[in-house]
Amino acid sequence: MDTGALADSTWERVLTAVIEGSHLATGDGICEMLDEATAPAGIAVDVLLADLPQQTLTPIRLPPGPAVTVEGSFGGRAYQLGEIVPDIDADGSPVWWVPMLDGTERVGVMRVVRRADADNPLDDPVLFQRLWTLAGLLGHVVMSKVVYSDHLRRLRTRGTLSAPSELMWQLLPPRTFATKQVVVTALLEPFDRVAGDAYDYSVDSGAVELSVFDGVGHDLDAGVATGLALTALRNARRGGEQDLIALAARADAFLAVRDAGPRFVSAVLARLDTRTGLLSYLLAGHPPPLLIRHGRMVKELAHPPRLPLGLTDPAGPKPSIGQEQLQPGDRIRWSTATAVRRATRCAAARGRRHPGPRTHRARARSRRPWRAARGRAR
Repeated sequence: MDTGALADSTWERVLTAVIEGSHLATGDGICEMLDEATAPAGIAVDVLLADLPQQTLTPIRLPPGPAVTVEGSFGGRAYQLGEIVPDIDADGSPVWWVPMLDGTERVGVMRVVRRADADNPLDDPVLFQRLWTLAGLLGHVVMSKVVYSDHLRRLRTRGTLSAPSELMWQLLPPRTFATKQVVVTALLEPFDRVAGDAYDYSVDSGAVELSVFDGVGHDLDAGVATGLALTALRNARRGGEQDLIALAARADAFLAVRDAGPRFVSAVLARLDTRTGLLSYLLAGHPPPLLIRHGRMVKELAHPPRLPLGLTDPAGPKPSIGQEQLQPGDRIRWSTATAVRRATRCAAARGRRHPGPRTHRARARSRRPWRAARGRAR
């Protein structure tokens, strides 16, 4: 057997061992499983998990070693750039930092060194591709264990979440998701004191469902109200409902049966047709989204809003849907009222106007104009 075939066979064994071992591995036992799985390849791997504010990378091995800051470190550079970054250990041995992704959500990094009893080089381009594949697999494995591991959750949250924040983070989808047509990315700050602010999305081959919520107040009741609104919309969508006005009405009904007194949630509900680029949206007492084109804000999508979710006025005007034709590369920035107020105060302190921070955005990534007749964007 030639050297290339032997290496392929070795890495087939490594990846198979990781897959099979991951089924029964606990969150704090992933590194021990990796030690056994990667031994045939002559490497040793440590996994470092990023915290929610994306400031620190902490080893998941027990007992945990020293954390690595995202800013100003080789591991942080790999995490930020999404590239394999070389480094030198304290004894002069080569080290490789490899970013771990769960889809397009950044999870952390792998720290890879050569085992003491191995003589294989670490600067082999073929090895880089195999490390990238291993990191992609581990990203999925680690995030599948976070759900069931308090150890991994503590590393991600630093153990400092408030009760409302704990509730919100349990409900939220990943902060980044991408396909060939669209990118969705979200930011919630301060991560440990989030209460009624939330986002949600669902992505299928032809459409993206988006929503941003801002429950009135900054306490647990605000989180519960937002959680009810988010759950109502998910439940209706998964039951086949697609009309944005009907979806909002379902949230109204859920919020109306609460015993904790009247609560309402401002929100924006939207659907992006990724084949045509048509964005449909419903404002429910929420700040209008901003359309950004070629790096500049073009306009606010300020279609007349309805009342916030949970408030109805039978005698008032009927809600209606706004629409906007997007172009490839467009960005839509959604912000909660809380984020807008904070951005306005910061801008005032700097003596300039600011349109608001990014809380939730969707971007069409196609390079050529939308062509409805072709059935997709190219």
